[in-house]
Amino acid sequence: MRRKNNAQLPDQVIGKAIAAEAVCLIMIFIFTNSVIYCIISLAGAAISISGFLLLIRSTDRMLKKGKGKAMFFLLAQAKLLVIVGAFYAASRLAKNGAIFFIQGIAVIYLAIIIEGMVRVAGTFGHGT
Repeated sequence: MRRKNNAQLPDQVIGKAIAAEAVCLIMIFIFTNSVIYCIISLAGAAISISGFLLLIRSTDRMLKKGKGKAMFFLLAQAKLLVIVGAFYAASRLAKNGAIFFIQGIAVIYLAIIIEGMVRVAGTFGHGT
């Protein structure tokens, strides 16, 4: 079996996040019968995945060049402003919209945990 490359890690996390969000969308629709809650969750997931990509790329760029700390800080602040604006819109759009927005944001964390568990299980399975 081929060892996983750390350069592929963001792609693997994003793939797991998309799969987890698809499962969450199906569950939300089954339990609520509301398309608006699905859209709010999807918006939260899109923001969290794009924020994850932005974080990975800007961190790599900052570590390689050794500069750009101010741009890193500004990008983090802009990301927070987008999250707050979308959270406000979601809470105004639907009665329980904030809950589903937070669930969408949490998808990337769930994907990171799943990828970590897969790697740990692979390490135990191979005895290394």
